[in-house]
Amino acid sequence: MKIDSNLLKGIIRSLELQKIKCKGSLISSDEYDLIMEQSMTKADTFFKLITNCYSHAGNTANFCNYFNMLSVLDMGLLGHFLITCKNIFVAYDRIIKYQMLFSNFIEMRYSHSNSEVNWVLQMPYQLFGKTYNMEALADFELLFRLKIEETLSNKKPEPKKILLFHKSIEKNAARIEYFEERYQCEVIPAKQYNTITYNVNQIDKTIPYQNYELYKLMDQKIISIIQELYKPNEFKNNIKSILINNFEQFPLGIDEISKRLFMSTRKLQSILKRENTSYNMILNEIKIILTIDLINRNKAISEISAQLGYSDTSSFKRFIKENTGHSLSDIFKLSQEERMTLICGSK
Repeated sequence: MKIDSNLLKGIIRSLELQKIKCKGSLISSDEYDLIMEQSMTKADTFFKLITNCYSHAGNTANFCNYFNMLSVLDMGLLGHFLITCKNIFVAYDRIIKYQMLFSNFIEMRYSHSNSEVNWVLQMPYQLFGKTYNMEALADFELLFRLKIEETLSNKKPEPKKILLFHKSIEKNAARIEYFEERYQCEVIPAKQYNTITYNVNQIDKTIPYQNYELYKLMDQKIISIIQELYKPNEFKNNIKSILINNFEQFPLGIDEISKRLFMSTRKLQSILKRENTSYNMILNEIKIILTIDLINRNKAISEISAQLGYSDTSSFKRFIKENTGHSLSDIFKLSQEERMTLICGSK
């Protein structure tokens, strides 16, 4: 899983201007050098940097202040493309369509009605929550998205409300208070992902940087650039991210996955075969990951079974037993740490 190195470069630039050492401190010297040399960076390096930034900052306010200099241009080529769009809604559409240019584990979406805009960002928190600080990551991505909107609309964001991802409600009072004060809106804890809601009339819809000729030129090139960024041996991780990020529609069919990866179903099947895997094998792995996540959230077997696409719980129980060696009743008795050991090869 990878993310555009321009974002990490922007983070490092913002930190170093505040006299905060990154190289050999927040990340290793080798990781720092790879960020500077490569167009895409491993997700683990990004998560590690954000987690260590939060530990260094000590609280949400200091942490968020580290990133005040970020803008849409720190999305790299996608950011430059967004400022050629004629208005904010075209920009949102292009984020959705071309987001793999920025990252293959993040999925953005938005819905637009006459009165409201809802902008959602989903990440596969289930894959990394044991190793990294996912609430710090949620705080960062929320702040960065609002910086993107601020750059594009050329004004301070005025969200109507924010749904803020959390793992433990007891530890989130300070986070909620900080974002309520910063953006003067209601902030509600959420279990799955961050959502920003605007009143339509609060958004300055015009993007002053528009350049239609550049827009048309880049629009023709971007898909080929995306295909160059991701090599065949990385498609398994791409698929895992898409499946987890679209949990409400689980399981997506391989035709829909192929469409999101800008290729035919036949080509994707051929690539997966060369990787010694298949769509069904990946799907089964994600079922285990989501089952453990839902058990950790105290969901009932019948609810988990239905959410994972099973029409009866007996088939679901049999699947779990065959793929983990444990019955569901045994898994419920395990600690969260013990359950995590049942997830094999999830990264």
